[in-house]
Amino acid sequence: MNAVQTEIASTRSSFTSDTKSSAGDKHEVGRAMVQQELDKLEEQRAKLIALQHELARVPMDRVYAQAGLGSLVITDQGSYYRHRAGCGGR
Repeated sequence: MNAVQTEIASTRSSFTSDTKSSAGDKHEVGRAMVQQELDKLEEQRAKLIALQHELARVPMDRVYAQAGLGSLVITDQGSYYRHRAGCGGR
């Protein structure tokens, strides 16, 4: 989350500090690309917040008889955290 917040701040800074050049179309294209990056970062931030809320609801002190929501499954092939119903692992 901190990395995304830092990237958003940096991208916003470049968006607001960009000065209009003599090549107006080039400037507008550059600003549009920065805005697309901001939109993508904001979407990523929203997904992280939703995942944090989802994880906060998982009881961490429960022992499961079989893998379910909130299960940490450790196998010889790797470790998997079941964070969504029906997600199949990772």
